[in-house]
Amino acid sequence: MHLKIDSGEKGQHTATVQPLVRYLEKEDRACEQPPVFFDQSRSAVPSEEVIKVIDGNTKKLGCKDEKYFMLTISPSEKELRHLLWISDL
Repeated sequence: MHLKIDSGEKGQHTATVQPLVRYLEKEDRACEQPPVFFDQSRSAVPSEEVIKVIDGNTKKLGCKDEKYFMLTISPSEKELRHLLWISDL
């Protein structure tokens, strides 16, 4: 499994998260499914709420501190088959 934490270029993630949210929405549309975000208690969070919550989470952050990071998880084909097998149980 490949894991990557992308903080972007220096200072790229200090402003609004809106470009990342729009990019993720565009990628979801390419899969012909409506864009869906989730949190610890809900499986469908509107994108505008995602932007508002992340952009508003500035407590204890300096103006040059990163507000968010993007995590990429890329399982291997073998790992995906295993996960699909477990979901069938």
